[in-house]
Amino acid sequence: HRACPRRMPESTHRCEPCGRSLPASAFSKRQLSRRPKACKACVQAVETAEQHVAASREVRATADGTAATAACSTCGQTLPRTAFSRTQVQKTDATRRCLACVASSSADTSATAEGGEFCSSSSSGRLCVLPSDLPAALIPCAPSSEPRPEVEIARLQATRRLRRHLSSLCAEAGIEPPLMAFDRWMARSKLSEPSPLDPLLPAAVGADEGLVKDLCRTGGAGRTEAAAAVALQLAEAAGRAIERLKGGGGGGEGGLVEVHVHGPLLRLSLSSAPGGTHVDVSHEHYAKLAALHAKHAPLVAGNLRTRVLCMMLRYQSLGAHGNQCALPPAGFEVLRQRLGIRFECFASPLNARYDRYCSAFADTDAAFGSIGSFFGFRPTHGSFECNPPFVPEVLLAAVKHAEALLSAAEASGGALSFAFVVPSWERVPFHHQLCRSAFLRGGAPLRLAAEAHGFVDGAQHLKAAAGDRLRVSSFASTVGVLQTAAAAERWPVDAALYSRLSAAFAGALPSAEAAQDRVRRG
Repeated sequence: HRACPRRMPESTHRCEPCGRSLPASAFSKRQLSRRPKACKACVQAVETAEQHVAASREVRATADGTAATAACSTCGQTLPRTAFSRTQVQKTDATRRCLACVASSSADTSATAEGGEFCSSSSSGRLCVLPSDLPAALIPCAPSSEPRPEVEIARLQATRRLRRHLSSLCAEAGIEPPLMAFDRWMARSKLSEPSPLDPLLPAAVGADEGLVKDLCRTGGAGRTEAAAAVALQLAEAAGRAIERLKGGGGGGEGGLVEVHVHGPLLRLSLSSAPGGTHVDVSHEHYAKLAALHAKHAPLVAGNLRTRVLCMMLRYQSLGAHGNQCALPPAGFEVLRQRLGIRFECFASPLNARYDRYCSAFADTDAAFGSIGSFFGFRPTHGSFECNPPFVPEVLLAAVKHAEALLSAAEASGGALSFAFVVPSWERVPFHHQLCRSAFLRGGAPLRLAAEAHGFVDGAQHLKAAAGDRLRVSSFASTVGVLQTAAAAERWPVDAALYSRLSAAFAGALPSAEAAQDRVRRG
């Protein structure tokens, strides 16, 4: 084995505003070359204060009739002065740039400078996107259609109406719908639609058997007929909603995508959108999306803001942040080091660890690195991480798809590996399928007690502080690795791997104070 080079201790520097001696990583490159220096946390505090001052200035300017807007030279939009830093707002129309365009430019530079690795640092932590090693042959062509904000807003409104409709139908039938029954219905329906009429809304004709079983769990076994009637009426309503969306999103008009500072977040909205429909995203996550877009936009040219808004509206329609939790960074690092994993089979632009991944929506996500659904993914070799949404039917389909790929790879001698992270629902078919698979390596899968491990929250893009992004797992989890013989030789699964993974997941538990605060906030 080669000896690892000794890491030299990181130099420290004094931050003049807070008086602390901090490592170099706590300062930007620009600040490191200055005297006196200010750490990133202090710089961020000053910027936040400036934004509040700018907001107050805008209110006063509006009251006395002076201009409260400014033009951005990069995107060409006329925006409120709060969309610019104090330095930028004082510049001329020819050089002024809004906060979103500055973030996009910085992300592009960072991604280029670091060879594809983008890291956004702040006082709240570090958000990284690492380069994947996906062969070019597995990357599909760009989607033929471009999402439109007005259509995504109409889809969001249609989904909300369907949620309310299910609640009303259940109330009339005397059935208490189980938690997340609607979300499971939407996820399950796409498994049986080879050519979906809509990327999100279910188009299946007739009552969904899974939804009927779900409703009977709380309505009682004797309520099968009533549950079936509810499921049928919901399917019919979804069909009507899809027909309306085919007409162009309910007649909505296009408009400019606006970006405003909203406390610690950025708020994106469509100028013509009714009812103030908007999405929020942290500065760090917006910079991450800008970096991904800068890398993949040559394949699908278009406007960053428009694409961010469309993508986030789609995931807002999907809901169920709990279904979009991610592994902790330390867990990903263990999988990379031991199993060579640099690709997620179930991710989104908001929670992806690598710059290439599979996701639910190719049309909105391709500009940010997605290659489409895992169920259309056909690798013959490589090592991949699978953390599917916690929907029994989706979990079972994922395990079966992986086994089919492994069978083909085994026949050709390919080294193919899938590391599954799933809930420990031991009586549900997917768990049996995984734990009894002929491709399971390393003996019995690793089991993590619910209270002994954590994940990164599915709503991490709404959390300004890194510590707020962690959450205790709702269930015990099972980690099982399926491999061909060649993969098992190349990436062995042993007790040492499971020990490191256990420690990595345990390290993702939020602090007691953060957990109590989460309970207080509901």
